[in-house]
Amino acid sequence: MEEDFRINSPRNFPRKWIGLIILGIIILVVLFSTFYTVGPDEVGVIRRFGRYMRITDPGLHVKIPFAESVTKVKVKRIFKEEFGFRTLRPGVRTVY
Repeated sequence: MEEDFRINSPRNFPRKWIGLIILGIIILVVLFSTFYTVGPDEVGVIRRFGRYMRITDPGLHVKIPFAESVTKVKVKRIFKEEFGFRTLRPGVRTVY
């Protein structure tokens, strides 16, 4: 009974497993930071170390992890702002 406890105790956990777990986590972080998606109404502005490099179209893309950053900018949506008057009712064209 005592031998089973010693075998399964955390002190006997092999050091190579700890190293492999840390390496696996690092690989997953790099993998997930490599791919990015740009939405259909956006463009992606790629900057390498803060300097503009290129613009990407909508879709799945690849970037250099930790060196490049992506800023997504909505360019296909039109925002309406009314200045100098107030709409009486929504959906009704205002008469001046």
